[in-house]
Amino acid sequence: MKRDQLNDTYLEFVEKQRLYFKTVKDFQEVQHRYSILMVIFCSVFFCLQCFDTVGWAAGRASGL
Repeated sequence: MKRDQLNDTYLEFVEKQRLYFKTVKDFQEVQHRYSILMVIFCSVFFCLQCFDTVGWAAGRASGL
């Protein structure tokens, strides 16, 4: 009886550990996607600012 109870408790902890590691892995994947999106966003934002200050604004001023 005691052994079965301990085994059940052990299996519960193993399942919690498995869920913990899965959650950490999922979080790392989302964090990686977020960092890629931030690089893309910052690149686009930087390009738009460069384009606005150099090319596009000059084109607007000349009536293009």
